[in-house]
Amino acid sequence: VTMKIAVLGFSGCGKSTLARKLGEKYQLPVLHLDSVQFAANWVERELEDKLRDVAAFMDSHDSWVMDGNYSNLLQERRLEEAGLLRSGEGSVELRNSADDSNMLRLSRELLEGGTGIKKD
Repeated sequence: VTMKIAVLGFSGCGKSTLARKLGEKYQLPVLHLDSVQFAANWVERELEDKLRDVAAFMDSHDSWVMDGNYSNLLQERRLEEAGLLRSGEGSVELRNSADDSNMLRLSRELLEGGTGIKKD
């Protein structure tokens, strides 16, 4: 089964932690886009190098987890492959709110093997 997961969210909301835990649970390779964006001491890398690294990761894995919001790092391809650009097909949208209960619920549900989709 192919599984591609794109984790997006605000700075400091737990994207990397969730991506790491999903990778561990489902035995998937994980790419943290911060590690592609920056070299040592938070020095930004050249765009060409970053694009090459993201494309190589995606091309070399049938399944993956990636976290990060960088729109210039093949975002459309990442979201398309993760199923987030197809209207109505398995996409989940979290809106910013004063509490993180939605993110916590979704994270817990995904890590417990559920779909993350709450049915009323």
